[in-house]
Amino acid sequence: MYKNYDRLFFVFIFLIISCEMTAQYLFKKPPFKNKIIIYTVGAILYSIIGILAYQILQYRELIVINIVWHLFHFIILFFIGYFILGEKLSFNKTIASILGLISLAIFLLEGHH
Repeated sequence: MYKNYDRLFFVFIFLIISCEMTAQYLFKKPPFKNKIIIYTVGAILYSIIGILAYQILQYRELIVINIVWHLFHFIILFFIGYFILGEKLSFNKTIASILGLISLAIFLLEGHH
């Protein structure tokens, strides 16, 4: 019924996350003053997210796809925060990050015997 995870699935996930982060950045710290352009580009990016989200729903149930998508989003933001912005994690946040990675692995391994 559902497709197996393949490279295209991961391409879709990373495109979704890239569009999402770019749109959020535009709305929070606009690089220029023309709000019409900012809103238009943001709306286009979120429309692309909708199209890509439709594509990834062919891989698993909505709830599983949503969790996988957001775990990848979390992991990418974690690396950006830690390695690029120099943010530090407390012990509890480190444990939570590890549990997030374990959760992602469990979801991705489902159906692979």
